[in-house]
Amino acid sequence: MAMLEIKDLYVNYGMIAALKGISFEVNEGEVIALIGANGAGKTTIIRHLCGIMRQDSGEVLVDGEPVRLTPIEYNILRLLMTHPGQVFSSAQIYEQVWNDPAYGSENTVAVHIRHLREKIEINPADPRYLKVVWGLGYKIDKGGL
Repeated sequence: MAMLEIKDLYVNYGMIAALKGISFEVNEGEVIALIGANGAGKTTIIRHLCGIMRQDSGEVLVDGEPVRLTPIEYNILRLLMTHPGQVFSSAQIYEQVWNDPAYGSENTVAVHIRHLREKIEINPADPRYLKVVWGLGYKIDKGGL
């Protein structure tokens, strides 16, 4: 089963089709790149994956389940996934994602981590992807999503 799967994605801007039937999947351990000319739809795909915009049809799946992330949730997940195995404190996550000093940020980060787990984990109380390292912070194991 694919870690991330896009099925038959269509996005229109008025009468103009920005994406027509885009499908792809990313398996565990794979890295993909979106390559294309200006106006080819690369940014539109990313905006859809981040939850910034809605598609006209199609779906995004994690472990076979549809998922929608907020931009903050996406940025937290991206930070952790681009540094597998590395532990980030709540303050580090806050400073990287919000681009602000992390004064009293622990609860804010914890709430976003909880929401993210509810979306990507089968059992958020026993996470297999997004792990806590008690007293230190959060990480995604090197096996990744």
